[in-house]
Amino acid sequence: MATQELIQNTVEIVESAGSYRQQLCLLLDSLTELEEQVCSSKTQAVATLTSHFSSIKDAVNKALDVRLHSLVEEVECMKTTALQPLKECRTLIEKSVETASLVMEEGGAILTSDPENNLEKILQFKDNPLTECLASFPELPCPSEVAYFTVETCASLQEQLTTLIEQEARVLKQPPVQIVQTDEKPGGVTVYWGEVEDDCDCSEFMLQYACGKAKADGKEDTKLLFHTVYEGPSTNFTVKNLRTGAPYSFRVRGRCDKCAPWSSWSLPQVASTTIPHHQWGDGGETYSLSNERRTATRTGEGLTCVLYSASSSYTAGDTLILRFLDSADVSPGDGLAIVCDKHDEDSCNRTGAIFINTYGEVFVDGKEMKTKLPAIKKSTTLTFQTELLPNGKVRVSVQVDNKEVTLDWRVYSLKDADQEPRQIVSPSFYFALRFAQEHWKIGVE
Repeated sequence: MATQELIQNTVEIVESAGSYRQQLCLLLDSLTELEEQVCSSKTQAVATLTSHFSSIKDAVNKALDVRLHSLVEEVECMKTTALQPLKECRTLIEKSVETASLVMEEGGAILTSDPENNLEKILQFKDNPLTECLASFPELPCPSEVAYFTVETCASLQEQLTTLIEQEARVLKQPPVQIVQTDEKPGGVTVYWGEVEDDCDCSEFMLQYACGKAKADGKEDTKLLFHTVYEGPSTNFTVKNLRTGAPYSFRVRGRCDKCAPWSSWSLPQVASTTIPHHQWGDGGETYSLSNERRTATRTGEGLTCVLYSASSSYTAGDTLILRFLDSADVSPGDGLAIVCDKHDEDSCNRTGAIFINTYGEVFVDGKEMKTKLPAIKKSTTLTFQTELLPNGKVRVSVQVDNKEVTLDWRVYSLKDADQEPRQIVSPSFYFALRFAQEHWKIGVE
């Protein structure tokens, strides 16, 4: 007997060792992924820095060439302007030199051809207008009036550029904003994010998602097409209308204000939802269902009855949105509700229900509230927001278009019609509707 126990103990130890080794192998796989993340992101960071500084270098060289060309053209233009009066003066002097040469030639001819007997020519030569010009000299501008080009440069430009370049770019071990948590919701995922740097003070964030798995090293996968779903000050957002079981990649970034540049993207996080969309239950002949059972339309068939959701998929802490896509005539008892159970097929206005009728009247456990919301019609949006309070009550905010009413609801339910109401500790709700006239169409989100 002792031998069998020892053998059994040995078997258990071997099995335990196998399980332990398997878990260690999984840890090694995860460690390998983390090492690849470090190495791959390092390679990507070096490539980004090289590309960035190469672009800056090209831009600076181009700017310097453009500035140099502009200054040289400016000097050429100033030279042309400055030389113009000097050219005019040169032309005048050269013309005077030519005149003096003609006078010398004419006078020399007279002097070499018997001047005593050619007094008349001498008199004519003396009175020649050209000789009168010999006493007039063109006036040259003084050096201070003539252009003398010099160049003024910014002695501190190189120092300023060096300082700017030294401050350009920084390497982060992590982007300043990271996704910290993802929660499954009916047909969606709620993404939470936060700042991971003490000196980061973002007031605005941008959330994007893509269908598929992003690479773990954070490199952008060109096959993934990211869509912006949120931009604002909140640090969480629920992305809706996702396919059940499909992987989605999420990333976020932030900035201090609208004038500041966006930070780098966070490490992509992959998440999915296994919870189906909010759906209506079986509508029978009374209600026609479409859009993956998210839209219910009152038909002309069947007796008027309550249509409940397929399950109690709306939990406290979430938001439920119902949109009226079409409307019709109003009948007593028509409206929408969130309810604790679905034992009543005739009315939504009862114990364990918050009911809003088509007139905008609000009822809690069958009792009418004083506050009234706008009447329900086509294009109306009805929103339920709930929060579980420490005292066990549920704070419910009901909003129709731009008007809202908030109440604290001690949630009760009737398991059977003949039983006393019982309080629910962790409430999850059905949503329900009742309409007597055809053509009412309501979609749930």
